[in-house]
Amino acid sequence: MSDYKNAPPDILDQDNSLLVRFHGRMDGLHTGAFSEAVLSRIRAAAGPVVFDLAEVGFLSSVFLSLCITAAKTLGPERLQLVNVSPELRKVLKIAGLDAGLVTLTPH
Repeated sequence: MSDYKNAPPDILDQDNSLLVRFHGRMDGLHTGAFSEAVLSRIRAAAGPVVFDLAEVGFLSSVFLSLCITAAKTLGPERLQLVNVSPELRKVLKIAGLDAGLVTLTPH
């Protein structure tokens, strides 16, 4: 999915939740550059956290680790992944993230 451009995620406070909109390939280099900043904001969040994957074309183990850490920090009821393409859903399912750890919402 070369149409996706790597850029830092947008982290937006919306109503009572935190929206993190990711862009591009979530490979080790790209994800590693911002994962601590995202986790810091997640730890400070009072409400639910939403990871928007609409502009993501690839997920690496580093991004999966970020999701697992976020889910363990927040609890499964507070982390939602939205706009999950069928391709990304397969990766998340293989990693076990569909088994109650996070809520997955398709495109």
